[in-house]
Amino acid sequence: RQVTMSEPEKDVEYLTKVYRDACTSVGKEPITRFIQFLNLINTEIEPSMDGYKLDLSGNSPELKDKRLDQEDAIALSRELSEDFLINELNLAYNNLESTGAIALGKALQDNKFLEILDITMCDVDVKGTESICTGLQMNDSLQKLVLRGNKIGRQGGILLSATLQVNSTLKDLNIADTDQTNESLIALTTVLLDNSSIKRLDVSNPLLNSEQEETAIHFSKMISVNYGLTELHLCKHGMKDFGASQLAESMKGNKTLLFLNLGCNKIGEDGARASQIF
Repeated sequence: RQVTMSEPEKDVEYLTKVYRDACTSVGKEPITRFIQFLNLINTEIEPSMDGYKLDLSGNSPELKDKRLDQEDAIALSRELSEDFLINELNLAYNNLESTGAIALGKALQDNKFLEILDITMCDVDVKGTESICTGLQMNDSLQKLVLRGNKIGRQGGILLSATLQVNSTLKDLNIADTDQTNESLIALTTVLLDNSSIKRLDVSNPLLNSEQEETAIHFSKMISVNYGLTELHLCKHGMKDFGASQLAESMKGNKTLLFLNLGCNKIGEDGARASQIF
C-alpha cells in the first residue's frame, strides 16, 4: 500500500482496522494511546518532515502502570508491516521479550517507512536480536536502532556485526549495556573497517574478560581507516593509558570522527595527555 496523502482519513481508517483486527487475533485490548494517536493524525498532530513520531515507552506517564507485553508487540507489529505514517517508534522500557522482538523483526522485513526504533530495556534476547537482524537485512529505511540495556551478549553482537555487512542504511546503532564481549567487539570493529554507513556507535559498558586492552587496539585500527563514523562511545571499557594512547595515535589520520566518548575509564595522566588530540 502506498502513501496517499490526499486521503489521510482513509489511510488512518485502514491502519486502525489492521491494528484492531491484529489485537483481536491475539486476544488483546487495543493500546488506547495508539488508537488516540491514529485518531489525532492529520487533525491535531503535526508530522515531522518525513512522518510521525509515536512514543509508547513504558516509563511514560500514560503507560508506566501498564507496560506493553509480547502480545501487544505482536499486534503492533502487524500494523507496522503496512504502516506508512510512523517514522519514529519508541517502545523503550516495555516487556517485549523475545516474542515481541521476533514480531518486530518480521515487521521490519515489510515496513519501508520506519526510520527510528528504540527498544531500550525491553528484555530482548538473542532470538529476538536474530529476528531483528533478519529484518534489517531486508529493510532499507531504518536508520537508527537502540538496543541499549538488552542482554543480547556475544552472540547478539556477532549477529549485528554480520548484518552490517549486508545493511547499508543503518546509521546509528546503540548496543551499550548489552553484555558485549571481546569477541563480539572485535567482530564489530572488523566489519567497520569497510562499513562507512554507520555514523554513530555506542558500545559502552561491555563485559570484557581481559586486562590487555585488546578491544582498544582493534578500535584504534578501525578508526585509522574508517571514514564513516562521526561519533563513538567507549565508556566503561576499563581502558587505561595504553588504550587511550593507541586511540589518540589512530585519530591523527582520521578526518571524520568528531566525538569520542571515553567516560568512566581508567585513564591516567599519560593517557589524558596523549588524548588531548581529541
